[in-house]
Amino acid sequence: MTVKKLILALFIVLCTLSVLFADSPAENSENTEEKTQFEERREKISYGLDSEIEELITEIVKDEDFEYGDDLFALFDSTRNQKLKTKIFDYYIAARDFHLTGFALEVLNDPMDQKRSIVNKVFEYVSELEIREAKDAVMKLLFEEDGTYVEAAAKTIGKIGAQEDTEKLAEMLDSAVSENVRLLLISALGDLNAAKSVDTIMALAKDTSESTSVRMAAAEALGGIDSPETTDALVSIYEDTDSNVRVSVIKALAKKNNENSKKIIITAVKDSFYKVRLAALQAIIDQNIEDASSVVLYRAKNDAENVVKHKAYETLSATHSAEGIWYLLNVIEDKKKSETDRAKAAAVLLKYNFETSIEPVKSVARETLDDKRLIKLRYAIGKELARYTSPAIEDICAAYLINDDVATKGTALDMFEKNNFESLRPLVEVMSVDAKEGTNMRKAKNVLDRIERNGTPLTKSSN
Repeated sequence: MTVKKLILALFIVLCTLSVLFADSPAENSENTEEKTQFEERREKISYGLDSEIEELITEIVKDEDFEYGDDLFALFDSTRNQKLKTKIFDYYIAARDFHLTGFALEVLNDPMDQKRSIVNKVFEYVSELEIREAKDAVMKLLFEEDGTYVEAAAKTIGKIGAQEDTEKLAEMLDSAVSENVRLLLISALGDLNAAKSVDTIMALAKDTSESTSVRMAAAEALGGIDSPETTDALVSIYEDTDSNVRVSVIKALAKKNNENSKKIIITAVKDSFYKVRLAALQAIIDQNIEDASSVVLYRAKNDAENVVKHKAYETLSATHSAEGIWYLLNVIEDKKKSETDRAKAAAVLLKYNFETSIEPVKSVARETLDDKRLIKLRYAIGKELARYTSPAIEDICAAYLINDDVATKGTALDMFEKNNFESLRPLVEVMSVDAKEGTNMRKAKNVLDRIERNGTPLTKSSN
């Protein structure tokens, strides 16, 4: 049966059921007048208690529903509740929204009249959004005699500073500052490519009398500095017996695209410490080291740590290893494998090799719809499919949509929201007014509302 015939049949069934079991006119009228989630959230921002709004912001950030910048800016401007103000900052940081830039710059230029919690949030905001206009103010606070905000400033300057600032930072590194400030300054020097400080940083990384934390920070900083001797230094430090230092070395070598770094990275996939293996696998992804496929495949098949095994899955898919992709396709189809393994294999195949893996993944998803023992795998695959916009998802979205399980239908609505399938829209519209759908009636209504407000284009059938 073609996709269109299947959908037409499903539409007829749903429409028939809706007519046979329709709610009373009064109930339907009540349903149609119910506010959308967007309307309810805006209303709560305007009229809710401060504690309610704080909880709402947590929900909004979790949902990544960043449509309330203007509403929250008006509230930020009017409220006197400092706790609520810091919570509103969380929204703008997560949304990467520059509404509060003016306020942030004013605070950094004169922080003394503000509560410390607000100033610290301002530092976080400026750092995360990399607001470089704040650099001079942050440098001034870094060198203030009272040192009130020295840690926050040291943490921030690496994100917004410039290479011209590195000499001052290096000088401060030699002064009597706390170890935590030293760590932050070392990281900042790496972020700012402090080539003139490379000897100092190499010495710190090699010095076994220094704390592990300082040596780790120095090793990672070397990764950000463009200097030919840094790779040789990192290679020599990899022989260190401190496993945490080795982790930092591999993270740094991931930024050095040369043969010496590649050899150490491949060797590190066999390191006895699992965090080193993890860092090495990520480095292989970052550098797309195809020569590592054999050792990565071995780890995918045999590593005792699931977190490493699954990272090896991702590495095989990310580097487009033919043998590795074949192995992962077998994993998702192998009923003897755990649902977690099968779901992870499906996720990384879709992420890096969507076109070649979508049909096998859908085939497994269909099998889960008929087997309640595989419901976790069904949810996991559905959640992954809902990340993508493609006509190829239309038929599996339809299959999830007519399943009896509430959560499965909800996952189908997530797929639909991303794609706005033209052929499935009538089914979703029926769900949005059918009280028998329970929570999915409201979800369908909100999905249609967001599609309308966001102008999500229709995805036409691939058949």
